[in-house]
This record gives sequence, structure tokens and C-alpha cells, in this order.
Amino acid sequence: LSPGGANIMTDFTPSATAGTFRLRAGDYGSSWRISIGENGRVVEAEAAGPASLEVTAQAGWLALALYGRVPIDGPEFRLDGPPEAIQQFKSAFGC
Repeated sequence: LSPGGANIMTDFTPSATAGTFRLRAGDYGSSWRISIGENGRVVEAEAAGPASLEVTAQAGWLALALYGRVPIDGPEFRLDGPPEAIQQFKSAFGC
């Protein structure tokens, strides 16, 4: 997941609820912050700013979640954030 690389995420839906999420690859130690707003998605590598939800999993599982292929409720994911933020993530990524 490179801010300058190809967009692997599902198409952006303008009706998606705004939010900021941190993805942490537990197997590599890398992290990304994804902000969703009226201008679409912004991806920042290793960003230290606030996030309403942190999703930690192995890199492959994170990629599947961003593709909308697996729900983040599964045992492969550790979620740190309120239920509303989890719903925002699901809305934004279709998982």
C-alpha cells in the first residue's frame, strides 16, 4: 500500500462516511493512515496523526479487507476503536 502506487481499494463511494483509519501490518511492522472525506481517500505511510479505528492484521489480511473481500470482524483482525468507527470502515471499504 503505497501512497504513490496503484489503488487496490474498492471504488470510492461519495456516500461513504468520513473517517480516519490506521492499518497496521502485524507481520511487517508497517502502518498506514487512510483518511476519507469529500475529496476521496488519502493514504499516508507511517503517519502519526489520530485515527478513529486501528486495524491490525497480517499484511495479506489487510489487503483483502481493503478489497472488500473479508469482514474485519474475523479472528485475523485486532480492532481498536468504537463500534461507530468499525461501521465507518465497513461502509468505506465494503467489507
